[in-house]
Amino acid sequence: MIPVFIEIHGEQTLETAEDRRPDVHSFRVSGKLWRAHDGFKITYREPEETGAENTVTTITVLREHAVSVNRVGYLNAGMIFEEGVPHVCVYDAGFLQLQVTLRTHQLTQTFSESGGCIDIDYSIEIGGRSEGRNRLMITVTSAVPPAHKPRGRDKDDETASPAQMPRGDLRDDIPKTKRRDG
Repeated sequence: MIPVFIEIHGEQTLETAEDRRPDVHSFRVSGKLWRAHDGFKITYREPEETGAENTVTTITVLREHAVSVNRVGYLNAGMIFEEGVPHVCVYDAGFLQLQVTLRTHQLTQTFSESGGCIDIDYSIEIGGRSEGRNRLMITVTSAVPPAHKPRGRDKDDETASPAQMPRGDLRDDIPKTKRRDG
């Protein structure tokens, strides 16, 4: 796992809105990136300003035109974005559960061990009715500065030293619930 910076930019244009300008949300968080058996994984904790604090989001780049997004915590959802293939998911906000269909119109991604970009153009349908068009852009960059390499080392070898690798896992970043005794 390497520490990374994650920039998320989302645009949503509702079908029912008179004003067709998209609602835009952007934020930047710290997270972790690693290669797993099913692709690259990016994990971060949702910032408070999203209204989903105490939610951990894991994005998995599965293959060229498929990405999964799983949220666990205050919000719970398992979403799959796959170009040309509709996927049904349950979006659970605790007080409200919605079954939605995600239709991915276009998905592009470029990823490696040091980061990359994901760009998803998709629609959400609830009860067979289109609710709007969305765009999600995610940019992941390494938070570890390139190490000074000793002479004679291969120029393309970008592995981090053990001292640069994070200790623990994302659970270490989630605050523990304070106990009150008495």
